Amino acid sequence: MRATDFAAVGGFDPVFINGQEDIDLCYRVGHGANVFEYVAASTVTHHEGRTKGRGRFITHNRYSYAARWNDVFPGDDVDHYAKDGFIVAEYQIDRPELDGKSIACWRAKIEAKSEPVAEAG
Repeated sequence: MRATDFAAVGGFDPVFINGQEDIDLCYRVGHGANVFEYVAASTVTHHEGRTKGRGRFITHNRYSYAARWNDVFPGDDVDHYAKDGFIVAEYQIDRPELDGKSIACWRAKIEAKSEPVAEAG
């Protein structure tokens, strides 16, 4: 991400405490548009969950995220997987204790790869 883009939106929003701030930043920079690119030749190492205190504010962060973005972006990603040629077998909850609070994250379990779906237009 260019430093000018990061600065233009005020950087990471401090309402998020060690979680969800990266996703929020991307949404604010892109305004919901596909402005980021996938570069297959790149290598990224993300040491997720290694920051001290990580996980202490999950409930706060997810409620903040949901309040800001749930009405902006639909949660169903099956179409995105299908366009890339994958079939979602099921979704697995990341934190069962958050089920029923509308802030649980469901991760796709991929069953198989199929032929990618051609985009219209």
